[in-house]
Amino acid sequence: MGGQRGARIEAGRSGPKVFDVTQELGEQPAGEVPEVASSAVPSEEASRGAGAHAAPRRGALGVWAFVLSLLGLIGLLPIIGSVLGFVLGRVAVRQADTRSLIGGRGLALAAVTISVITLVVIALGVATYALVVAYLEI
Repeated sequence: MGGQRGARIEAGRSGPKVFDVTQELGEQPAGEVPEVASSAVPSEEASRGAGAHAAPRRGALGVWAFVLSLLGLIGLLPIIGSVLGFVLGRVAVRQADTRSLIGGRGLALAAVTISVITLVVIALGVATYALVVAYLEI
């Protein structure tokens, strides 16, 4: 019993049972390697990366939106930079949500926020200026 090649012993209620493992797996002569299915072995193309999914692209639109909104904030392009930063930021947020883009979404959200704040400050400044000019003329 202990000297049987390929035997497996399981204990049960009625005593130990001996199973011949070679029947379950198929008889392999000693020293031979079993054949492996060709789909399990990686080909040269797969090892070089051919056919692999392309890496996601970076969202450059969010970066541009952030730069334009900062230019609007510091006064180099006050209205145009803020409006373009807002529009490009909204487009970049949508693209980041629907496509597989790496980065850019946070910068796009920051660009939208900065642009809105800048446009509100500009609008309040213009309204205040108009009220002061109108008050002084009376």
